[in-house]
Amino acid sequence: TNSYYNLYADGSRQFLLNSFTGAAAAYSVRSLNTAYTGPLIRVRRSSDNAETDIFANRNGDLDRSTLSIFCGSGNGFVTTWYDQSGNGRHQVQSTASKQPKIYDGISKIILNPDNNRPAILLDGTDDGFSTPVTMPLSQPFQSFSVLKTNDTQGILYSDNSSAARWVFILQSGSTS
Repeated sequence: TNSYYNLYADGSRQFLLNSFTGAAAAYSVRSLNTAYTGPLIRVRRSSDNAETDIFANRNGDLDRSTLSIFCGSGNGFVTTWYDQSGNGRHQVQSTASKQPKIYDGISKIILNPDNNRPAILLDGTDDGFSTPVTMPLSQPFQSFSVLKTNDTQGILYSDNSSAARWVFILQSGSTS
């Protein structure tokens, strides 16, 4: 919670996109918009490669129960991270070896150790998403992310077109 918005809903509170409108795309493992009723992520189960959509619970958090029941003793990988802006710019990863992990068959749901909330775990090598649709960006534009890394640097976003027009670099001086 801060003075601008509250990411946790209790019916009377607003989600981030209700206060800050006009997003070109928005992704989270929590609800960002009260008008969005679709799934947050699509998960592939390692035991049989079956896939299912995972929605938010009534508090706006990722439905951990549905995720746990679906994945069981196998691992769960995110195949689609749904765009909650309403623009349909979903992030996808169809290559199984590049799909980020959301559920571990042994330790269960991947949690951020700082806040005990579900987190998508990228392997630091080749995991990631792409959007199959063009995202129009007019100048100037802003991008906001919340993430934690155990590395000192890495590419956060890039334009993978042949023109390679832009790259955002995430860099930190220390991992401690």
